[in-house]
Amino acid sequence: METKSTSSSELWAAVANVKETCRKGSGGEEVHNGTKHFRGGANVYVIDAFWGMCDSVTVIGQHRKSRKFMCVRMPARHVENLRLKLVYSPVVLALMREH
Repeated sequence: METKSTSSSELWAAVANVKETCRKGSGGEEVHNGTKHFRGGANVYVIDAFWGMCDSVTVIGQHRKSRKFMCVRMPARHVENLRLKLVYSPVVLALMREH
């Protein structure tokens, strides 16, 4: 079986969605649409995690207001639907290489 090698303009990455509703506060009483930085349902690229306990992950995604790509560490419980995809976006690839 022959596998295709990817060029330098594309990389494989874990992609997830930000949960539509995220609970915050003591006991999870406050319910918000998405997180402070990302809209609910937004695609984020998971580029790092603390795999022992996996409490938080480092993600790249578009900010909910400015729509600029940013790198943020957030709780792993706020992401869902984790899958692998090829990344083609030059901005995301640059942020991945910086990290």
